[in-house]
Amino acid sequence: GYDGNFSNGGESVVLRTSVGGTDIVAFTYSDDRGWPVAAGDSGHSLVPLVTDDQTDGRLDYGGHWRASAFRDGSPGRADPTPPRDLLLNEFMAHTDYSGPDAWRDANDWIELFNASTQSVAHSNWYLSDTETNLTLWPLPPGGATPPGGFALFDEVTGFRPSPTTGFGLSKDGGRLFLSYLPGDGTDRVADATRFKAQRNDISEGRHPDGGAYWSAMS
Repeated sequence: GYDGNFSNGGESVVLRTSVGGTDIVAFTYSDDRGWPVAAGDSGHSLVPLVTDDQTDGRLDYGGHWRASAFRDGSPGRADPTPPRDLLLNEFMAHTDYSGPDAWRDANDWIELFNASTQSVAHSNWYLSDTETNLTLWPLPPGGATPPGGFALFDEVTGFRPSPTTGFGLSKDGGRLFLSYLPGDGTDRVADATRFKAQRNDISEGRHPDGGAYWSAMS
């Protein structure tokens, strides 16, 4: 068996026959913009969306891959369809703050959207701005988001309760993760996005709600 390792940042991979040296699979993967954000240090594997010909260069493009349904992937078996329920829907990373907390300089906010037909309880859900610590801020466990509904959290009253707990979004760009981590084998990054620097008071969001693409909101 293969006894090497794959670079987290990306590299070229080739699988070829031992007789004749015919390529069966050949691609170059990456951790750059355009590749699934969850398939990095947050623990998800990459799953190809191209199966008919994996040597024609299409797998060099991040849009032809998805993150595995759950953390640690599904080695030796088919990967299931990822659940689609709570999603990141809109956020603002460049705001000004003039309240009583002298250590604060912003009051950023994050909106979630429930794309499913069932209410989603907030227990075991987390927000974070780093893939190496997905549990920086737990959603309040008594809450729930109804089907087709929204949940809104801000920095001051929510995900940055003190200078040393929670997190704040960077106006210069970064990453944002929404994770479901019950510890029962279904742990997953439910949604994640990589964003560039934002203009003051201009949010970034999906239109329509829960859609595939992000853009600056009016």
